[in-house]
Amino acid sequence: TVPYLEDPNTGRGMYESDDIINYLFDEYGPGRDEAPWLVREPFALWSCAFSALARGLKGGSRDARARPENEQREPVELWGYEGSPFVR
Repeated sequence: TVPYLEDPNTGRGMYESDDIINYLFDEYGPGRDEAPWLVREPFALWSCAFSALARGLKGGSRDARARPENEQREPVELWGYEGSPFVR
């Protein structure tokens, strides 16, 4: 299930976008009350829902062509930096 955050600094792991956003703002930012309205409920929920509907709900389930052993593998960590045109 995605999204999933694992913070190696605190050892905490969590699912759910809202929980991740609140955690990041509390742990590394000015606090959850300072999170912009664009990344908070209910706007974030509805904007994500509409975008999923617009692309035909792709990515909501495992692709029939995916190899079954992929579900047993460890998650991959992707790193990038914000200035890169390939990290969007």
